[in-house]
Amino acid sequence: MPNRLFFDNLLTILAFAVVGTVFNAFLVGGSLHLVAELTGWFSLPLLHGLLFGSIAAAVDPVAVLAVFEDIHVNEMLYILVFGESLLNDAVTVAIYILVFGKTCERCCHRGLDNHVDRPRPVRTPATVSKVKRLATTENPPSQRQLSRMCGTSLKTINNIIHKDLELDTRRKGKVHKLTPFHMKNRATNARKLYEEHLAGSRSEYTATLDEAWMYVTYCNGIRKICYIKRGNQVPDNWVHQCSETFLKGFMVVGVMTGRGVLPLIKVPSKVKVNSEFYIECVLKPVIEQLKDLYPGEMDKVFLHHDKASSHTSNKTQQFLQEMKDTLGLNFIRNSDIPVKSSDASPLDFYGFGMLKQRLFNRRPKTEAGLWKAAQEEWSNVSLSKVKEVFAAWKVRCREIAKKKGKHIEHMKKIHVRKIKF
Repeated sequence: MPNRLFFDNLLTILAFAVVGTVFNAFLVGGSLHLVAELTGWFSLPLLHGLLFGSIAAAVDPVAVLAVFEDIHVNEMLYILVFGESLLNDAVTVAIYILVFGKTCERCCHRGLDNHVDRPRPVRTPATVSKVKRLATTENPPSQRQLSRMCGTSLKTINNIIHKDLELDTRRKGKVHKLTPFHMKNRATNARKLYEEHLAGSRSEYTATLDEAWMYVTYCNGIRKICYIKRGNQVPDNWVHQCSETFLKGFMVVGVMTGRGVLPLIKVPSKVKVNSEFYIECVLKPVIEQLKDLYPGEMDKVFLHHDKASSHTSNKTQQFLQEMKDTLGLNFIRNSDIPVKSSDASPLDFYGFGMLKQRLFNRRPKTEAGLWKAAQEEWSNVSLSKVKEVFAAWKVRCREIAKKKGKHIEHMKKIHVRKIKF
């Protein structure tokens, strides 16, 4: 070997031997790992791919050098090829030892037994087909159960569901059980409610009311989750304590109109909410406030409530009929109230849920403090927010009629523009 020519071109030879070999090893190993991830034909972690790449990267051009000698190739070219073949073996050994050490370190970290016995995460067509058959049902198994059924890893099941099958996780809505009678009633009355009282600008003259319980436990909110550094334990004092005593709270009546919200009405404790109470303590005060809100326009106002017994009693209907005869106030008839339709009641799908969320960050510890906080938060509901809620109410009524009374809470359409609390 011409030593002088070798050392004169040492930098070039080192560039080919070191940079070229490292590039070749990473290219081969990375390409194999990428193919495994994209196709799912086999499982090959990146470190294992690099381990193979380091073995395949070193090339010994013995035949090439023999041909060069026979044809008397340029001496510079010969020494570059010869020098690279002389040094690339050492580079390959260094890469192999480095990658092999990292692989062993990771195996030891996870536990050798677990690493060896873990099912092979292969996304074969048969496995994908089985997961599709089991997962696309009304009550699918958990991903951990699917992993055991298919004899593969939990990560593979997750990749099959979300990548191969392109399935999204959705939470089932908690809804009322509906009979054919209920669905027919919902479809008919939701359409009638929309066409006669909500369509166009008519919703401005609509007032809807409902009752709900408020509890002190809604305030001083404690999140049920926390974030801990991986591998650490949750501190002993980071717990979600539940009281076993009777909850402190009271019932409130909320009213939402096309021109804003009316002040909350507090129902005294130990009071039976019957038709007499509903008329004297709820309807009469609400009607007086509606007179001020709609001066000279009471004949356009429509009062909406649900099918609670105090709302549908004969006394309540007689009182409302008197108000219609004297003031012109329109009200929803018992036969026109959609049954089991919390999904079509603004105070159910927005009002009281919003109030509960806003109370989460308040700090009252007594019923008096809770009442004050609830009044403040309710009064902060703006007219623009009410119009947004009423617009959602219209969409929900139309969808119920379109779906022939079936549940709509699972539909993405009504949640596309979620009302921010």
